[in-house]
Amino acid sequence: MRLNDLPSPLREYLFAHDIPPEIYDVQIPRFFRVHSPGRSVTLDDLRRDLGTTTVAPVVWAPGFYSCPAHVRLVGSALYQAGTVLGMDASSSLAAHALSLTPSDHVLDLCCAPGAKLVYLAQALHGTQSVPFEGTVTGVDVSKDRLATCRSLLKKHKIVNARLFCADGTTFSALAPVWGVAVLNKRTPPQVRQADVSSLRVFHAPQTLRANRPCLDPMALYDKVLVDAECTHDGSVAHILKYRDAATGQWRGVGKLWLDDQQLAGLESLQRRLLRNGWRLLKPGGILVYSTCSLSRRQNEAIVERFLDEALDARPDPIDVPVGLPDACRVEIAGVQNAALRMDPLRSQTSGLFVARLRKIAPDGYVLSCM
Repeated sequence: MRLNDLPSPLREYLFAHDIPPEIYDVQIPRFFRVHSPGRSVTLDDLRRDLGTTTVAPVVWAPGFYSCPAHVRLVGSALYQAGTVLGMDASSSLAAHALSLTPSDHVLDLCCAPGAKLVYLAQALHGTQSVPFEGTVTGVDVSKDRLATCRSLLKKHKIVNARLFCADGTTFSALAPVWGVAVLNKRTPPQVRQADVSSLRVFHAPQTLRANRPCLDPMALYDKVLVDAECTHDGSVAHILKYRDAATGQWRGVGKLWLDDQQLAGLESLQRRLLRNGWRLLKPGGILVYSTCSLSRRQNEAIVERFLDEALDARPDPIDVPVGLPDACRVEIAGVQNAALRMDPLRSQTSGLFVARLRKIAPDGYVLSCM
């Protein structure tokens, strides 16, 4: 797409942030994830169910597949059964960078619309048919978007995730506490009342409705994902929805965060989300900061400024998946592979930036499971 074909606010934004307009010309395939514990789903099964022979695995994202963009997933039997879930392959890298272990308690600070939330929960083996240790706590400021998350959790029978409707910059609920600290219907009323904080759970299975406002540092989260609000300029589908395909006319572009005043407010929000996610992260833990923007101001600049402020933060190399194009690797504060940048030109996916930070444990601090 030529630069002059774009509306002036978007054109000026792309030019100012060194983002090539050609990303909106790339024909990105439809990506989806397959989750079928205890059952093998073959390529032939997928091709037959989706009605196309053009289905291929994504070599650098295990469990992910691509098919032509015109193929609709919602009508397939595997989608209806919850075996197939639409999700861009680039989004898998946010979860990959967390290096999850089965006992991790994970905070997803901006969780809607919920595809990554389900991915995280299933990576911890949290379904009705598989016992679980780790949990996922999802937070979003929008009740409508959380309702979509809740529907996904129910459809996929997720039993190790809870949702809070809250401002991610001030959210304060700590990780769930297992054993005798878990509250349930048999807990004496006086104990239950004393231990439940004022934050109301939007959705959770009974075993995760407890939220103890304790000061035990081990009740912090092992892993935190801050998938921050952004301009979405790397999401081709998001940007092109403002363009009428029949007429080529652009409408509603003013809703994007494109002018200087809006950007300043957005970057302030991103910094505050990152700071709060860090506050809730256990020493020794991993935080992943991600956006679907390709702007350095919303990515490297946010992370590098935070590293200057937080004395206990260090960029941490990501174990780059085999097969991922080398052009996607990003250096942060002198550390190779501490971030990844995906875009339609580099990876033939939607845009995504992912940076990994480790919280340095103070001397004498002993890491253990809750």
